[in-house]
Amino acid sequence: MASPAWGGGGGGGGPPREVGLDLTTVAPTNPITCGNGIPVGVYPNFSFYAGNTSCAFLTFSPFDLGPGAAGTVTNASVRVGAVTGPMRFVKLRDLFQNTIGSNGNPQCCAVEEYGAVFTPQPNSIATVTLNFRMTWESVPPLIDQTSVAGQDHIGLEVLDPNVPLPGVWTNASSAYPNATFIWLPALSAQGFRAGGPGMPPIPGTYPSGFIPTVSYTFVPN
Repeated sequence: MASPAWGGGGGGGGPPREVGLDLTTVAPTNPITCGNGIPVGVYPNFSFYAGNTSCAFLTFSPFDLGPGAAGTVTNASVRVGAVTGPMRFVKLRDLFQNTIGSNGNPQCCAVEEYGAVFTPQPNSIATVTLNFRMTWESVPPLIDQTSVAGQDHIGLEVLDPNVPLPGVWTNASSAYPNATFIWLPALSAQGFRAGGPGMPPIPGTYPSGFIPTVSYTFVPN
């Protein structure tokens, strides 16, 4: 997507930095799988939309609100438990356009790029090369009702219905004002091609408190 006339965000360069949890200190404990469906509750013990063979998810949390600048995600890591299976990272684009009475009006998310499928070893941290070029454009001023800005994020597809989504649950509070968007089945399984038209509808969100055991290396432009 071309940058609007008022300019994009980010730039200036800088050293690589890690975004997300410190995977050497936090092990996944989430029991919910794609096959279970969408969790309900802070630490879920039931769900709905069950029976899917795969899923994709994207979490916004204080540990990962996005790279905050344009640049490159060179690689990403995920820590899994004893049950593992195929998965892949995906670049998703949040789109912003002002409408009367709103500022930004975010719409999530367009599918921009898929990483290669990989299968982590049990009870391990798997790191894969991505080299995803990340767009990060400033939300237009409220007076601008026509420009569309894009901001890229890193999501994860889990391609086995019996593999727990790698992550941990915290107590829902203002300290963790995060939410997770989930697509069932996975975006690739629904036929959404990278950079293609259309924005997949979000069937549901996780409650505040879920944090993926995922991190990535980001290099600003």
